[in-house]
Amino acid sequence: PLTETFSLQQVIEFIGQPFPASATGVEVVGKAALDTMVLARFDAPREEIPAYLAGLGLTTPLMAGYSPFFSVDPPYREAASWWSPPTAADTLGGFDGLYQQVGSKHYKVVVVGSDPNLATVYLQVYNT
Repeated sequence: PLTETFSLQQVIEFIGQPFPASATGVEVVGKAALDTMVLARFDAPREEIPAYLAGLGLTTPLMAGYSPFFSVDPPYREAASWWSPPTAADTLGGFDGLYQQVGSKHYKVVVVGSDPNLATVYLQVYNT
């Protein structure tokens, strides 16, 4: 085949670190071809998310009401049942996002949720 579908461990290795220990509802899909891309979604205590992002090497702060995603369609059909981050066209708040390149990897992140304790994290990581 022209693409390799990643295992959970390969997704974690490509992202750069394990999900927070308290993460629940973890969903992932990843593929390698000419380029590699992974998608992940998980729920985590809001106070753990900044440390998780910093552990990935992300220094760009989350911006209120910002989404780096431009389409409501997931990049992989395997993610259709769980991939639904806000897009750049969404104008209603309740989410924070960032885009940053670290080395050869591009990170797109959106944190969703009005609960002060728990949030849903959408993460796309790819190289070109």
